Amino acid sequence: MNFFDRVSAIFAVQKPNAPTSDVYYKYCDRFLSAPITAALSFTPLTPNMATLSMFFLGFMGALYFSFGSAIDFIFGGLCFVGLIIADTVDGELARFHKITSNFGEYLDKLAHYSTNSLMYIGLGLGIYSTYQEIIIIYISCFVMVCHLIDQVSRDLLVSCGLAEKNHTKGSRDGPLSVMNGSRIRVVVWNTASHAAFFHIIVLS
Repeated sequence: MNFFDRVSAIFAVQKPNAPTSDVYYKYCDRFLSAPITAALSFTPLTPNMATLSMFFLGFMGALYFSFGSAIDFIFGGLCFVGLIIADTVDGELARFHKITSNFGEYLDKLAHYSTNSLMYIGLGLGIYSTYQEIIIIYISCFVMVCHLIDQVSRDLLVSCGLAEKNHTKGSRDGPLSVMNGSRIRVVVWNTASHAAFFHIIVLS
C-alpha cells in the first residue's frame, strides 16, 4: 500500500459527521492529520510516541501563552492546534496498525489532564502580565481545578460503568452531556470548546 492509498484508507475510517465531531475536525484537522498519519505509518513510530508529542506541544503552547503578547498568543494557539492534530494522529495510527492498549489510553488521558492544566496556567500568567491583577491568577487556577474535576468525573463515570465508553484510544473524545443532540450543545461545542478556542485565537 503506497502513501496515497494509506491516506485514502485513513480518510475512509474517519467520522466527520459523528455527533462528537466539531467543525474544526470536520473541515480542518482531519485533512491535516490523515497525510501525517499516512507518512508516520511507514516509520517505527507508535501511537504512544505520537501521544508523547502532545506533552511537548502543550508545554510550548502554555509557555507562549504565559508571555502575554499578541504574537505569543498566536504561537501558543498554533501549538495547541498541533496538539489537537497529534491527538487525532495517535488514534488514526492505532486504528491503522490495529494496536490498542490500556497504557495507551492511560497515556492519552494523562496528556489531556496535564496539557489542559498547563493551558490555564499559561493563559492566567499571560493575561496577568498585561493587567497585573492577582484575581486573574485566582480565576485561572479555579477554572483549571473545575475543568480537571469535570474531566476526571467523566472518566470515573465510564470506568464505573455509569456511562458509555465512547472515548477510548483510537476514537475522538466525546462530551457526556444532558443536552445531547440539542442545537444549544452544538453551538457551545463549536464555539466554547478547547478546539474552538485554539483555532479562533489563531484566526483572530
